[in-house]
Amino acid sequence: MNMRLHGSEMLRVTGLDELEDLPGWLYLSSPYSKFIDGMDAAYVLVTDISEELSLAGIKHFCPITVSHEISNRSGIKPTDHDFWMTVDHLFMPRAYGLVVVGMEGWEVSRGVAEEIAYFGAAEKPIYFLDPAIVLASE
Repeated sequence: MNMRLHGSEMLRVTGLDELEDLPGWLYLSSPYSKFIDGMDAAYVLVTDISEELSLAGIKHFCPITVSHEISNRSGIKPTDHDFWMTVDHLFMPRAYGLVVVGMEGWEVSRGVAEEIAYFGAAEKPIYFLDPAIVLASE
């Protein structure tokens, strides 16, 4: 099922098997500072989702898992959008496609919007993943 969100066409993932055997790895997009339960909770949830994707054999990169840890250890502000998007832009061109994790707050996340715009402009596939699909497989 296709849907149009933020002006870009997204493919709704109905099962993790749809993300297997793609010709490259996926960039995992999720809200962070806009997540309703806070940044630490966003980190835990998206890291759990990333773990389940890894266990399912889905090749991907989860920037929040990496940047949250670096921010905690280095003192770099986790909300320094320009800094983190500069880092993320090193990875985005190399990814096959984007997976937007539908965690609460994704619709108002500046980072998610920028990632969708980037992948849309690059004409790379964009997938929408309801977290319940992943967490149900735990």
